[in-house]
Amino acid sequence: MAIKTAADVVRLGLPAGFDESLLIRCLENDFGKSKKKGSPMITCQWEVVGMLVNGEVHTKIKRGDEEFIIGGLRPGYTYHPITDQKGKVYSFFQDFWCKSQGIPLDKFSVDDENPDRSHLTGLVMSATIETTVEKKRKKLTEDQRQQMLDEGIPEEEIKGEVIIDPATGEAETINLYKITRWNEKYTGELPAF
Repeated sequence: MAIKTAADVVRLGLPAGFDESLLIRCLENDFGKSKKKGSPMITCQWEVVGMLVNGEVHTKIKRGDEEFIIGGLRPGYTYHPITDQKGKVYSFFQDFWCKSQGIPLDKFSVDDENPDRSHLTGLVMSATIETTVEKKRKKLTEDQRQQMLDEGIPEEEIKGEVIIDPATGEAETINLYKITRWNEKYTGELPAF
């Protein structure tokens, strides 16, 4: 067995501060009403396929001296409310819907009561994904959350205590991924991973 060093480490995930285009595949999707406003909404779960570089899809990327495995990473779900409470279509949804089908924006059409989602499962899109780093926090109990609300703390400011790594004394962090832009539908070759 060979001795491994820090130079042999490959990280899983995206580097902090990442803000680039990746190919992502829709694994599953669902349609229903949003919990907050009751608006019609499509939810999609995504998986990173890789990064398109000079016509080739790469499942690993290098940043500085570090290598990252990105193929198979699941950046989570996207939530696509179709219309607001007045029945107006959200532009982010229109952009996603048209690009996912390869049609121009002026050809947009959707049944907001029963959208045809047959093209979504397995769909591969080029999308810009951004990474942010946040401190990990303990999950609050419902009683703790209610107590904070009773104390007048606004809902958006209610957070659990920061988790400290006992070995380092520093806050533990987590990378969060967000799709910030839909670029285009991808129909080329894909790597197996």
